[in-house]
Amino acid sequence: MNKDIQNIYKSFISVFNTYEISDESLKKELKKWKKDFKDFSENINDSVDFNNEYWGSELDERHSNLLNKIATISLGYSMEDISKINEEATLPTLEEFVEQYRAGYNKIKKAAYRKNGELVYEQLFHVLKRTNDVFEGQIIIEKEKLRWKIVKEDFLDVSKPILEAMDPLFHSTYTPLSMDMNVYENVESEEELNYYLEINKVKKIKSSQDHFIKIGLILLIQHYTLKYLREKENLYRNLNKISKNTIKKLIIERNALKRAVNSLQDFNLTINDLFNDESLKIWLIFKQTIDLSGKFKFVNNPKNYLSIYEILTKEIIPDIPIYEVLLRTPENIFYPPLNYLKEEKYFYNAKKKVNKINSKLTYYKYNVNLHFESENHINLGNLINYMNFLRINYFKNYYDF
Repeated sequence: MNKDIQNIYKSFISVFNTYEISDESLKKELKKWKKDFKDFSENINDSVDFNNEYWGSELDERHSNLLNKIATISLGYSMEDISKINEEATLPTLEEFVEQYRAGYNKIKKAAYRKNGELVYEQLFHVLKRTNDVFEGQIIIEKEKLRWKIVKEDFLDVSKPILEAMDPLFHSTYTPLSMDMNVYENVESEEELNYYLEINKVKKIKSSQDHFIKIGLILLIQHYTLKYLREKENLYRNLNKISKNTIKKLIIERNALKRAVNSLQDFNLTINDLFNDESLKIWLIFKQTIDLSGKFKFVNNPKNYLSIYEILTKEIIPDIPIYEVLLRTPENIFYPPLNYLKEEKYFYNAKKKVNKINSKLTYYKYNVNLHFESENHINLGNLINYMNFLRINYFKNYYDF
C-alpha cells in the first residue's frame, strides 16, 4: 500500500474512532467492513484508481450505511429504532424524484452552450405532464433512457466545441478526446460506456505515446540539423580563414546528425515516415502558439522544412565525402527567423486574423466556462506549457545564425 493510499485508508478508519459503539451486531458489521476495505486498499495502485474503483461501489454503500447507523445511535436511538425508521420511510413522489435534477439543469442552462443537454433535462421534466405515478414515471424515464441521455449529451455538449478548437494534427490530445466522443455517440447505456471507455484507455495511451515518440525523434533530428547548419554557415562565412579545425567541427556535427537519423531504426522508422506525417512537420518550424487552444501556431519560414529534408537526404544519409558536401549547391534555402521588430509585427497581424476566425467558434464564445471544462477533459493549459517548453528548449538557442 503506497503512502497516498495509506493516508486515505487511515482517514476512512479514523472517522469511526470518534464514536463509541456498544451494539455487538454493529461492531461485527464494522469489523467486516474494515477487513474488506483493507483488502481493497492493498490492491489499489494510486489515488486515481481509488477514486475510480471505490466511489459508488458496494464497499462505499456499506460505509455510508454504517456511518448513518453509528451516527444515529450516538444520538440516543437504538438499532430497533433505526429499523422502524427505515420501514416507515416513504417513497418520494414523481415530482420530488424529478426535481432532484433541477440543479443540474439550471447549471447547464446558465452555461448557454449546452443545448442538447438542456433538451434532455426538459424531456425529463415533461414526464410530469404525462403521469403522476412515480412507478410509471420511472418506467418512462428508464424506457426512454433519459438519465443516460443526460450523461451522454452533457459530455458531447462540452466536448464538441473543445474538439473543434483543437489542432486535429496534435494526436496526443485530439485523438484521445475524439475516441471518447465516438464512444459516447455510439453506445446506448452506462454499462456499454464504461466497457468501451476502459478499452479506449489502452488505445489512447498507445496513441499518445507513439505520437510523442515521433515528436521527440523529429525534434532530435531538427536539433542536430540546426547545429550542423550553424557549423556549415560559419565555415562559408569564413572561407578566407578555413582550417582543419573548422572542417573537423563540421564533420563532428555531421556525424552527430547521422547518428540521430540512424536511431530511427530502433523504432522501425525512416526519415520519410516522419517527413510524410503531416502532424510532425510543424515541429521543424514551430515557434509559439497563437491562440488559447493551440490550434494556430506562429512558425518560421515553412520552406525550411524542404531545406532540412534536402540536407538529410542529400548530405547525411548518402555516404559522400565532406568535400562533395561543401561543393554541393542547395536546391532549397534555409531561412533564418525575422528580426525582432518584423516578427512582432507579423505575430500581431496573425493574432488579429486568428481571433477573427476563432470568434465564430463556441469554445471562444463561452471561453470562461469551456476553458475550465477543457482543463478537466484534456488539460489544454498543460498542453500549451508543454509546447512552449519544446520551443524554448529545442528551438530558441539554435536560430542564431
